[in-house]
Amino acid sequence: MGFSVPDVARTSGRLCPTCGRTADVRQCPHDGSPTFYVAGHLEHQGPVALGERVGSYIVHAPIGRGGHATVYRAERALGLGDVALKVLHIDRADPQGVSRFYREALIGAQLSHPNTVRVLDVGQADSGAIFLAMELLHGQTWEARLLDLEAEGGTMQPKEAAAIAAEVLRGLAEAHDQGVIHRDLKPSNVMLAEAGGETFVKIMDFGVAHVLLSGLTEDGRAVGTPAYMSPEQCSGGKLDGRGDLYAVGVALYRALTGRLPFSESSTLGMMYAHANLPPTDIATVANQPLPPGLAPVVMQALAKAPEDRFVDARAMRQALEAVLNGRPLDEQRPVPSPSPARMDVDGDGTPATSKVAARPSIAQSRRLPWRYRVVATVAALGAVASVLLAFTVRTGGDPAPTPTPKRLAAVSPPVVAKSAARLPEVAVAPMAVVTAPVEPATPLGAVKPAVGTIHARTPSATRRPRSHTPTAPVLPP
Repeated sequence: MGFSVPDVARTSGRLCPTCGRTADVRQCPHDGSPTFYVAGHLEHQGPVALGERVGSYIVHAPIGRGGHATVYRAERALGLGDVALKVLHIDRADPQGVSRFYREALIGAQLSHPNTVRVLDVGQADSGAIFLAMELLHGQTWEARLLDLEAEGGTMQPKEAAAIAAEVLRGLAEAHDQGVIHRDLKPSNVMLAEAGGETFVKIMDFGVAHVLLSGLTEDGRAVGTPAYMSPEQCSGGKLDGRGDLYAVGVALYRALTGRLPFSESSTLGMMYAHANLPPTDIATVANQPLPPGLAPVVMQALAKAPEDRFVDARAMRQALEAVLNGRPLDEQRPVPSPSPARMDVDGDGTPATSKVAARPSIAQSRRLPWRYRVVATVAALGAVASVLLAFTVRTGGDPAPTPTPKRLAAVSPPVVAKSAARLPEVAVAPMAVVTAPVEPATPLGAVKPAVGTIHARTPSATRRPRSHTPTAPVLPP
């Protein structure tokens, strides 16, 4: 982007739009920004005349007029094509107006996303007119499109509105990555440009944008258009990119219903409503069926607390694209991925770290996959066979009672006696089978659990028995 300065002899009374200091040179000695004459020092007191030369541009025809500036179609020198020339009104050429105008040019020049209007030049003509040159777009604003539909008693088709908002969010993602918050996003600042039979969405007017970690603007001021301002913007709170997501939600609400979320007539009333009152659910006021999942996306964008909205512009765009592609609702609300220490491996909402520390309950053991149950059964039978084999070897097959210390006799005599009573029946089984190794032939690590289930630790039912040392049975005297 180039910067033009007036080629006049006098240099007193020039303003630096970045630091706000006055200087007698064309470039600020403090920060290097170009300086401008402000009201009281300007020779240009009327609107730009058609055919007039402004900088290196020749003005041809007006395109539109706003509260701060008028936009003209102008021709670049040397036949390099037409541009949109934005000329600041003389009554707005005060220090604040000049700073705002220059800020728009500076931010627009550093943003290069296809969904953002490109700024080509900024400067001041010999006559004193302060101008900003942008790429020339053909089409209409989103606001003009909505007004045409509302005049006919209709609203925008849901897929068209969602597609426009998704493109706006693409441009916002780049701006937010560079620390730029638009702060005045609304349908009149979104251009539906037409070229080659296609429509392209372009974000315009970063004049009141807030630059994080910069001194260009001050916190604590409510700046923007009240009908589209976020709750934190209305109350002068801390801002981040989620405020722009709220504005996109308001624009979608209007596009789909033909009305704003709040209808207060006064500026203060509108700001109070945004900051304190819940909007009516869009699903109950839309005059047409909405695609599944679209209403929740809009209402989430309109959440009062920034942390209840989407994480960023990309997340909201992905949600809208999910609506356009017909994906299920549960895929439309991207959330930040949890850290590895808090990953929920079972999908039941419990962190994996808690599951590792917790011992599986009996009920959980009973719900093991059948492969684990088979392995557990074989292991239990092997343990029983080991005990019986030890008894047979020690007694030589003689069931006669053997003296046993009283200390061992005190250990659960009913259970041991019951095992001894069944001994003759079990002993006839082929020992080559019952004395097989306790561990299964297939390692536990190779047994795959059921599809869709991941266990944080091996259940207790599949672990090696607590005691596998043969113990001599206690027989009654």
